[in-house]
Amino acid sequence: MASGHPDWGQAQQTGLIATVSDLGELAARLGSIDTFYRTGNVIFLDDFDNGAAGWQDQSSGVGSSTAAVAGPALSAPNALQLVAGGALNRRGWRQRQFNVPTESRTGIEIAVALNSAAQFRFGLEVLYGAELKLFELMYDVSTGNLSYLGPNGITYVTLATALNLGSGLYQWHYFKLIVDPVAGEYVQARVDYHTYALTSIAVTGSPSGGSDAMAVDLIAQAIDASGMEARVDNFIFTINEP
Repeated sequence: MASGHPDWGQAQQTGLIATVSDLGELAARLGSIDTFYRTGNVIFLDDFDNGAAGWQDQSSGVGSSTAAVAGPALSAPNALQLVAGGALNRRGWRQRQFNVPTESRTGIEIAVALNSAAQFRFGLEVLYGAELKLFELMYDVSTGNLSYLGPNGITYVTLATALNLGSGLYQWHYFKLIVDPVAGEYVQARVDYHTYALTSIAVTGSPSGGSDAMAVDLIAQAIDASGMEARVDNFIFTINEP
């Protein structure tokens, strides 16, 4: 835009013209929640400011609950609150279902704030070609370790140790997981400024009936009777990831 002239017109040569040729940058400046990684093509995003409609509550355990609530939130006024209770399964869990998109790499990006020693997990369940495949990242606040769900869909494989992300419901961290749902392979994980290559790590599927579909899982898991809380904001679902 022109600088140094009346806002009602331009009567002389401009001293400064700044242009924005990147549409992603333009969207960010206009208030989009897609401001951190920006790779891929966005097909769905949610800042939970209109509630958590469309996200199914799958919580289990005494005292577990989930809801879209007012602050602390990264994108005010609301964030998704996941409360893991202190007994039984101790799991606050929301899930949203999608159709399987075009045959391309798919990404999930979220911002997360954690308030106590616990585990936060998020990922994709992919039902494609009569096989169910699970992709998941897990961050353990108590150890600072980042792991991914291994190819057998049961055990976790350590990806990074002593990551030691700060905790507190006003301290937000960005997570992104990129997978190839059709090929059944991990591609990449990102946490804040850290990038982890997972290229060609194949996931073993289990037989399953039903139509092709995908589901995104957001899970807060307490590890003791004290319970825990996590806040999730700025959920972004992408296709055509590099």
